[in-house]
Amino acid sequence: MVTEETKRRIAQAYIDQSLNGREVLTCRQILQENLPPYIKDAVLGLARKRLLEEKPITWNFKANLDLDHPDVKEAFENFVYILIKSVRFQRKEIETLFFRCIGQRVDLLIRPIDALKRLLFSETAQQPSDSLAKTLRKISYRNLFVDRLADSIDQLGEKLLDWQTFRSVCLEVQKEQYADAEKAIVREWEKLEQIFQMDPLLANRGIEGSLVEEFLTQRHLPEIVDKARKETVQGRVYWKIQDIKDLFSFSSMTQPKTEKSGLPRIIFSDESQRKIKVQKIQKQPPGPYPSLFSLLEKTDYRDVVRKIFQKDQDAFIHFIDTVDNIDQWGEAKRMIDGELEKRQLDPYCKEALKLGDIVFSKYFSKGRFN
Repeated sequence: MVTEETKRRIAQAYIDQSLNGREVLTCRQILQENLPPYIKDAVLGLARKRLLEEKPITWNFKANLDLDHPDVKEAFENFVYILIKSVRFQRKEIETLFFRCIGQRVDLLIRPIDALKRLLFSETAQQPSDSLAKTLRKISYRNLFVDRLADSIDQLGEKLLDWQTFRSVCLEVQKEQYADAEKAIVREWEKLEQIFQMDPLLANRGIEGSLVEEFLTQRHLPEIVDKARKETVQGRVYWKIQDIKDLFSFSSMTQPKTEKSGLPRIIFSDESQRKIKVQKIQKQPPGPYPSLFSLLEKTDYRDVVRKIFQKDQDAFIHFIDTVDNIDQWGEAKRMIDGELEKRQLDPYCKEALKLGDIVFSKYFSKGRFN
């Protein structure tokens, strides 16, 4: 679960960027900063509210003037907007506003349904559907789930919705959206990652693993949650966008197609212990043996480099070159084991087994374990 301290650090980064040591800032100055649109809109909203409360200028609408003329209306609207941008804010007001904006945006991306409950139903038991749809579009900022939810609410017609009915619509929209889960998840993760880049402690690391599990759980993707949890157990602490994409590429993989690729698959007779029974290994045929590079498919290369060698292609190529100079499967197997142990990786993870299959096929191109 994302902590309030993390949200505060992110908000503080935006505050420091905007204030730059100043204690007072006008709405105009804040709007000139490189800030997310949802923060700028919140600043404008607060400035409008302040202008209405303080009423710095009053008008005599009984004066003998044609105030309905389009030129007058346009000039008046422009003048009011200039006044809005001239509203001054103290540091404390800016801090409070930024903390609220960042907190709401992070919650909406991680726990969308829970966040919408707090925003829309914390003070009322029912909401008119047209009002809900309007509010959803206002807070969306290109959030695909919120946009689709607003469209679905519109299709219900004019009626009052309570929380349970609204939640049911949310779940239906989620189900539809995550039919193509990878595309939707990656898009949402990119938005979340953009926000977390402002956290000075996480900017170059990624997002913490505990948050990944919560993010996926809220979208009802148990298979992907399980894969993410295993990654965390194996030692992954921080996640970046490519790691999220990998969850889906691995989840879509089927068992190796040995008929097509020509690579033998080791089938363990005792899956609970996952030990190769040496006596079942066929006698290694004589060489010459093919180069491992000729056995590597593009996806194999990408997956092994990324997951086992942590994207270090030079280390992977050096490993392959070394194995290519070994004539015995047993020695090559010990090299694999040593590499996995050195990198503190699970020797039975999907990528480790794949690497073992490929190296094994170098020596037993026609062999198979049963």
